Amino acid sequence: SGGPKLAAVKDLREVGQMSMSTPQGDFSMTTDATIQFPDKFAQRMVTPMGEMSTVSDGKAMWMTTPQGVRDIPESQRGELMASVVRNNIFLLQNFEKPRFTVQFLKEAVEDSRKFNFVLVKDSVTAMSMKLAIDAQTSQIVKKSYRGRTMGGPAEIDEILSDYRDVSGVLLPFKTIFQQGGKKVAELTVTEVKINAGVSEKLFVK
Repeated sequence: SGGPKLAAVKDLREVGQMSMSTPQGDFSMTTDATIQFPDKFAQRMVTPMGEMSTVSDGKAMWMTTPQGVRDIPESQRGELMASVVRNNIFLLQNFEKPRFTVQFLKEAVEDSRKFNFVLVKDSVTAMSMKLAIDAQTSQIVKKSYRGRTMGGPAEIDEILSDYRDVSGVLLPFKTIFQQGGKKVAELTVTEVKINAGVSEKLFVK
């Protein structure tokens, strides 16, 4: 997923279905996320509790819920921007820049597959993440990091699979989220668009 086609990606939109397991029971929701690289994003979620959205215009950041609109405090913005930094396209476009530190950790064989493990740190968002990369396909198959959950900060694993070619870029269409080795959510992407153009109205409060 490298080369000129990857470098030319300016915006990405992914629509999908997310199923989640919580102490209150399982539920599913529709997700619609747009990123205009490097720092604008809008994520809309349609849940059983109503529609919610989180938006960044590159400077300000806010959340819209059935209860109204509220600004996201500075203390929480880094974690939300880290979710953009963890995006495959952003990572592959920017990992060689000075803001990133990339460290090779080890090579390992699991289930007859060889993996390279790499530690990536971002000085801007203070994001730190370990990647497992398939040595044969060069696809990122696992991301491990400490992130914010509904239950507070926790160690999170993302298991990425079902890579498909979208406009010359390979992207995962399935992501399983784990905490403590237990699946807590699963995202199945149903639609992806690259460089389809983004209306600036999307980033207006």
